[in-house]
Amino acid sequence: MGCSNNNYSQNVNNSSNIYEAKITSVEQGHRIVKGTTKAPDGSKVLISNYDEKSIQYRENGSQSISGKSLPKVNNKKFKCSVDSVVICDADQEKKGTKIKVLSFAITNYHQKWDVSEISNKNINKAKKRIKPQYLTVSESQEEYYNSLGPRTPRR
Repeated sequence: MGCSNNNYSQNVNNSSNIYEAKITSVEQGHRIVKGTTKAPDGSKVLISNYDEKSIQYRENGSQSISGKSLPKVNNKKFKCSVDSVVICDADQEKKGTKIKVLSFAITNYHQKWDVSEISNKNINKAKKRIKPQYLTVSESQEEYYNSLGPRTPRR
């Protein structure tokens, strides 16, 4: 898994800042992601497909471990579940495929959890300074994808 060491904070608007959310470990079977950030406590952690050509581009795939809420930074750390179906295109659902993702924390983010699309403004600001990271598709994830049947674009 590739990770950058960029500690960049970018002002997105008058009240929001973006910080790198560095992924430090992944439990592949359940896609539980842990990491570190310089973002203040309470910042939300968002993870999206990095590729602008992806049908999943700008879709947030992160959620809290308990579900139905966005993960939050606590003591410069985060832990979240990543919905691989949201960050992965149908042609990427094979064991060993590396998915290029954008992982960042944002302050004063008031988007509801069930609205998964991240604004162009927030994605573009994050991509200017934060390098992509990679998540690898596991065998169990490939099996899960196959159990879903044919996939169609969500947009």
